[in-house]
Amino acid sequence: MAKTKKMNKVEDRISSLPDSLLITIISLLPLDLAAATSVLSRRWRHLWNHITYLSLHFPNNPKLDELEYFFATVNHILSQIKSPKIHTFVLRFPAGILSTHRLLGEATPNISGFWVPWITQLCRRNPEVIEVNFRSFSETKQIYAMPSCLFETQSLVKLTIFPELEFKLPDNQLSFVVLPNLKKLQLCLNDSHRVLMGTLFKCCPVLEALYLNLTLFEKDHLIHILAPNLKTLMIQIADNDDDIVDSKFVIDTPKLEQWDIMDCLAFYDLVKIPSNLQVTVSLHEAYFYGEKDYDNQLLDLIRVISCAKSLVIEDAGGLLLYCLSKLERNSNSLPIFHNLTHFSFPCNWEESFRLPSCFLGNLQRLQIQDLDCAKYDFKFVQHILNDASSLEMLQLSFNHPSFGLSPSRKSKLEVEFKFCKKLFMLPRSSPDCEIVFSCERITASSNDFRDGVLSCKIVD
Repeated sequence: MAKTKKMNKVEDRISSLPDSLLITIISLLPLDLAAATSVLSRRWRHLWNHITYLSLHFPNNPKLDELEYFFATVNHILSQIKSPKIHTFVLRFPAGILSTHRLLGEATPNISGFWVPWITQLCRRNPEVIEVNFRSFSETKQIYAMPSCLFETQSLVKLTIFPELEFKLPDNQLSFVVLPNLKKLQLCLNDSHRVLMGTLFKCCPVLEALYLNLTLFEKDHLIHILAPNLKTLMIQIADNDDDIVDSKFVIDTPKLEQWDIMDCLAFYDLVKIPSNLQVTVSLHEAYFYGEKDYDNQLLDLIRVISCAKSLVIEDAGGLLLYCLSKLERNSNSLPIFHNLTHFSFPCNWEESFRLPSCFLGNLQRLQIQDLDCAKYDFKFVQHILNDASSLEMLQLSFNHPSFGLSPSRKSKLEVEFKFCKKLFMLPRSSPDCEIVFSCERITASSNDFRDGVLSCKIVD
């Protein structure tokens, strides 16, 4: 009997841990669960008051009274937090939290009346991470006041303000922007933030990653990004009906390693050329259709990114290269990509074109996706193999081949096999260049093609 009692007795090893470690464990819980640990025992009653990680997630599709109860609960919990330092504060709002109430004819809750005081209170406790993520999906955007203390909190290391709303910051507060420890910054900005955009990026001396989502309708923005330690830069300009292509970014980031240019064109000026730059470009198709001529902007973009060591063109990549090919044929001198060794793009364009030679001089690895065997011209690859004398690997991916034949799997397999062999027999200026073929049923390498015999991987 004594042995049975001993076996049934569960040893509470967690409670034997020191308070500091227990507080660290509790800090990993959502705020409401952290507060709930107070009922576990007398010793645990006040441990949660000292947590350093606060994560608030609004309930999905809440009714108005549920929101008010949630706000009141959070206010009560925050008033009991005694930690002199809050390391992380995360505030996430679900999609449609405002538009749902409008559709139901209900009063819209005054959300900023709650979370602005929360952030103001947290900024006094030396936070290192603040994230506010608000996606309202409402047709009418509301403007919420963002507390100016956010840009005066010197302890911040990571700041993410990524809502689908606007925020205002009084201009007279901008002289106090001091973020000496900020390493990662993600913001949504618009035309009303001209002064902020002209000041903020000069006040983050150790900034390493900057993600900008811009909604710009005015045409004459001049945005300076001065960040001597910046390694990652993403600039995404929301698509709109007006042209903002006359806006200019002056980028002084000598240590830049990754630069993503998304959606919209603008003029860019790199003050200092980075030595190991990877560039990703994703442009909207509207720049390649319609009556407006964006040739100057396209040429300027190519000039600026010609220093890249690695280049990825996404989305309308085939259209961009097709336009550049036409410009090259019309005696336009394209900048030479002297440092380019890796290049990737989708060939999602129906008309035949020749890849501009400016990309091929020192290219070692080339990836082309979305090729269509039914429309494919061998001359496209032949020109690449003839001109790219340093090429070490050419990866070609073909999607959904029809070949104009029977849709039977056997027919596709036979045609893919013959097509692949013919491709591998093309001459090349770089004799050691490996061609990798990938289609619906066959994946093969030219290294496995010897004496007319091809070894390949077949997908059932």
